[in-house]
Amino acid sequence: MTEAANKSARRKVEEIFNAAFGENAARVFSAQNVAPTMQTVKQAFVPEMDSEKAEELGFNMADWGSDAAFIIALHLFPERFTSEEIRGATSAFAFHVPYHVTNVADAFGVSEKSDSHSESQTEP
Repeated sequence: MTEAANKSARRKVEEIFNAAFGENAARVFSAQNVAPTMQTVKQAFVPEMDSEKAEELGFNMADWGSDAAFIIALHLFPERFTSEEIRGATSAFAFHVPYHVTNVADAFGVSEKSDSHSESQTEP
């Protein structure tokens, strides 16, 4: 998996999101937007958990927006990506996202063995 393929896929994802969301699309790909998104999530959870835990949850929800955008773009426009780009972006996803998803699950006490499709799992 080449870094060039991942970068190429990212450019295509940005093009797709720019066409769909205009200037708001830049928020998904901007490192500067991690902090504001973090704060938004933190504020949503401060009533339910201590501030430090809510801030960590915010970081873990905010730091992988461009990875999530790739998944959405791939679902909507798979024909726009080469096999090499899909392999590169999926590899980058695999190295970055599990850390964040695991920490989000941990914040809610969800274990790897939990039934993710159970209706009882919808509420923290």
